[in-house]
Parts: sequence; structure tokens; C-alpha cells
Amino acid sequence: MGRRVGAKGWDEGLGLEIVQKGRNTKIKLNGETLATLSKIDSGLIGHEVEF
Repeated sequence: MGRRVGAKGWDEGLGLEIVQKGRNTKIKLNGETLATLSKIDSGLIGHEVEF
């Protein structure tokens, strides 16, 4: 299991979580993985991401 570094549920019904596991960071929405970032991509964290 990874370490949760994000917020889960900014408002009712929105289940957004960011899970860091080893060298990878996964962005999940309602349990579905939207993106997987490697350590190389970690500079993207903190920038706007459009879904």
C-alpha cells in the first residue's frame, strides 16, 4: 500500500486521492487511476492538470 499524500473528497461525492508508492505516484478519482507519474515526472506535481 502506498502513502497517501493528497486529499480524498474535497466535497461530497468527489473521491480524489494521490498515492505515492516507491518511485511512482498515482492519481486516482473514485478508485480509477487517471495517471501514473514516475520519479522523472514528479516536477509536474503542483502544476495544473486538466482532466
